Amino acid sequence: MVSAFYRAAFFAAFFVVVSVPAGAQQGTAPAAADASDYLPPAHLIAKSSRQIAAKSVSPEQTAKPASQKTIGLISIIGDSFTVKTIGIMVFGNAEDKYPIPGWKVNDRVAATITNLLKKNFRVKRIPATEADFASVYAPGDLFRDRTAEFDAAVGKVAASQPADYYLAVSRMVSPVGSSNQYVGGLGVMRGSSAFGGSDTYHALTMLSVYDAHLKPIRVERGTIGQETFLAGVKGPHLIVDEESQRLPEDPQAALNDPRAKQVVLDLLDKSLITTVPKLFASD
Repeated sequence: MVSAFYRAAFFAAFFVVVSVPAGAQQGTAPAAADASDYLPPAHLIAKSSRQIAAKSVSPEQTAKPASQKTIGLISIIGDSFTVKTIGIMVFGNAEDKYPIPGWKVNDRVAATITNLLKKNFRVKRIPATEADFASVYAPGDLFRDRTAEFDAAVGKVAASQPADYYLAVSRMVSPVGSSNQYVGGLGVMRGSSAFGGSDTYHALTMLSVYDAHLKPIRVERGTIGQETFLAGVKGPHLIVDEESQRLPEDPQAALNDPRAKQVVLDLLDKSLITTVPKLFASD
């Protein structure tokens, strides 16, 4: 479980459709015979009907469905993608942030979480965007309680959406090694050095759980099980240092390269599959 310290540090750092075939045509009785010649006695018809009905309805179909608790899902992780460049000298640093509505990441997050929790919970999507949390991420006083501001923003978005629990999927940030640089959310960081360079894809998420009264009860960083102690990026990431496999130098071209979307969404999927079940394991 992630403690309140980690949350404070974060904010401080910044269907298968099955078609039913038409029924097969039934054969007709010979015209010369009377239809009643082919019918069994009435009491056998009744008995047969009861037997068929008993066989066609399984215990699962007759049992009442168990009541499920509802999770109100707020996902704002998929609104943007960041291309960050860290040069050899400080003037080589740059960061470009792009909206990615066409990727439908938040829809993907909702579908994945619904599938992971469907056995015990009903997941209800609550519409939200990064804009609803803009004031939380805006530059300002370092001593502001951004954790409380984030919780208040969640409460505002979810106020008219009753649920047993709420789950907010948002950006987490990570320092880059021992530098004063940070990366967060979905994106790629390109690094350069005298010995070459590398692309580090990342999908850094914070998963915050609230009770029915929107009181925070649990927080986890998204993970795929990677070690974080000496990692350059603390969270789901993939480093590509083969020059021929790196993304184009131009930030817009890097965003448009299909590999950027494929790798980052794969990291995001894996982190949700690894992390989400732990959030509600005690229920």
